[in-house]
Amino acid sequence: MNSLTVLALRDFTAEFPSLTGVARARHLLAKLIAWTADEAPKGTLVLDFTGIADASASFLREAILAFRDYVRAYQPDVFPVLANIADTVREEFDTLLKARGEAMPACRLDAGDKPVEATIIGVLEPSLSQTLDMIRDRGQLALGDLPTETKSTTWSNRIASLIRQGFVVPIPEPNKRVYRYVLA
Repeated sequence: MNSLTVLALRDFTAEFPSLTGVARARHLLAKLIAWTADEAPKGTLVLDFTGIADASASFLREAILAFRDYVRAYQPDVFPVLANIADTVREEFDTLLKARGEAMPACRLDAGDKPVEATIIGVLEPSLSQTLDMIRDRGQLALGDLPTETKSTTWSNRIASLIRQGFVVPIPEPNKRVYRYVLA
């Protein structure tokens, strides 16, 4: 497993009376960006929602999804994952992500902060879902390990999309590219 950092969102939102509104969301976004600049995390960044019972779709869009997009664009070695999401927040995320045709990896953290019960929130295209399932089933996968009845450029494009969305982590190895599920 790559390095894993757990970030308790409650620590960043304790002074907010509620997790609603664009202004509060952008305030959280600024805090998260400043935190990544100071801490320079690498690998899986678990955004822990423990203690957060409710959040509006606009707040999640302007804070969490904007942070995910920022990190994936400017810190490509960081892979955000959602964790310990209350059902009400999960419902908001799921609706929001499906409307955007997007998905995010999610999990629950056990008592030792180890990711368990990995899942996908939102919607992942069937071809991407199939590719992700292959990677998850095998633990890690090199491009040459994929079925040859599909063109290698098709596999490359699917894997690149999964990397952009934060589901797959490229692992540098001599003479080949290897890919692993973000929560493996």
